[in-house]
Amino acid sequence: MNWLPVFGPPSLIIPPGDTPTYEVTRDFEFWRSFATDLTGVEEERIEALEVHSAHLHMHAFGQSGEITLVEPDGRSETLLSVPRWDYNWERNFFFTEPKVVPRDEMAATSLRLRCTYHNDTQETVYGGWGAFDEMCMNFSYIAVQEGAPETASTNSGH
Repeated sequence: MNWLPVFGPPSLIIPPGDTPTYEVTRDFEFWRSFATDLTGVEEERIEALEVHSAHLHMHAFGQSGEITLVEPDGRSETLLSVPRWDYNWERNFFFTEPKVVPRDEMAATSLRLRCTYHNDTQETVYGGWGAFDEMCMNFSYIAVQEGAPETASTNSGH
C-alpha cells in the first residue's frame, strides 16, 4: 500500500481553488520489509515480490490518479490510470500476470503513486480519514515468493 501520511503536520494540503498533484514513491526494499512485518517471513527468505493488483483510493476532491511501476533501468509501466476520478466508483484491478520483482532488483524498483485534486470550495482541504478530508492511497495485492531456508554447511572432520 502506498500512501501519503495524514498524521502530524499536514502533508497533503489543497488550497481553495487549487489543483495540486502529490506523489509518493516506495522501493521494493520497503515493501519487502513491510511484507516481513505482515507475514512473518524473514527478509532474507523473500526471493521475489509479486504485484497482483492496483487499487487507487482518494476522496471527494480527487480528480485523477496513476499507479506506476518504475524499473531499475528507469523505464516505467503504468499499472493503473484513472483520468477522471469518481469518489462513488472504485475497485481493485487484478493483472492477467503478476509483476514479479526479484530480490536483486528490489532496491532499484519502485511503485509510484500520483494523485491530482481539485478544490472548488473556499476552504483548505487537508489529508485525513474523513470523506471531506483527502487521501492518496494504493492498495495493491502483493505476494511473497519465499526461498528455501539456507542451511549452514558443517564440516565435522569425519
